[in-house]
Amino acid sequence: MIEDYDHACVDVKGVRAHYIEAGAGHPFVLVHGGGAGSCGETSYGDVVGPLGETFHAIAPDIVGYGRTEPRGPEDYWGQDQGDFLIAFLEALDLGPAFLAGHSYGGFTVSYTAHKRPDLVDRLILIDSLGGTFPIRPTVEGRGYFYGPAGITYEEPKLESTRQKLENGLVHQDLVTEERVALRYEIASKNYEYARSRSEVVGATIEDANRHRSYKGRHIADWADQLEMPVLLTWSAMHSHIQWGIYYLTRNPGAEIHVFPWSGHSVMIDQRERWLEVVTSWLTHEPARRPT
Repeated sequence: MIEDYDHACVDVKGVRAHYIEAGAGHPFVLVHGGGAGSCGETSYGDVVGPLGETFHAIAPDIVGYGRTEPRGPEDYWGQDQGDFLIAFLEALDLGPAFLAGHSYGGFTVSYTAHKRPDLVDRLILIDSLGGTFPIRPTVEGRGYFYGPAGITYEEPKLESTRQKLENGLVHQDLVTEERVALRYEIASKNYEYARSRSEVVGATIEDANRHRSYKGRHIADWADQLEMPVLLTWSAMHSHIQWGIYYLTRNPGAEIHVFPWSGHSVMIDQRERWLEVVTSWLTHEPARRPT
């Protein structure tokens, strides 16, 4: 990882919100996923600098993640985190902006696009279950990664952090000491809050879907209501493509690009190609609608 970005903070609803940024063009805000080790830097540290050559690229730490300190249960639910992102955009006067969300962050940016479309120019969902597909029980009584005890968090250890990165990235040369150390630092800092939050929002499949809902329904059910262009960037491995296809059937104007040889963090595994595809899509006219 090359730290070709700046660190900054802004007051958001009384919270000192941390973010990384680069560049001075059209605002492009990239939102991390929901794991304890997730934040702007661990998710997008590889791409914020290059994106800054074309955009004002910003990757915030949503409240309770990264270096943005948690408050308490008032920020547990996905809708609360979406409202925090809206307040972050307003605090920096960024709208209308391009928004991207990885994994659970796909819900966060989708929620923002539905609730405040005036703040969103275009929307990108990156390997996102949270923003594209409702969790459903299987024959064995399990769904997604949910077992009888719901979502559980193990206390971070350096070696287990390394193992998770090795399992999640196809290109093992990307599992550097620097990347492992940063992920471990962030996961250790936020472990207790993540564990407490998961006990509330992830105890059951019903709770997990409520965590991903908008106006009482899973947010993907509202996909056809979005007016802005939508791009899905997906990995060919490790992330179920049917989640993205489910979303495409509900948003007929959406596009999808599937990257080979990539794990869940496609923007890391296929960094150069992902940057090329996303930059091209954001700087060209969207597909022409029928008249």
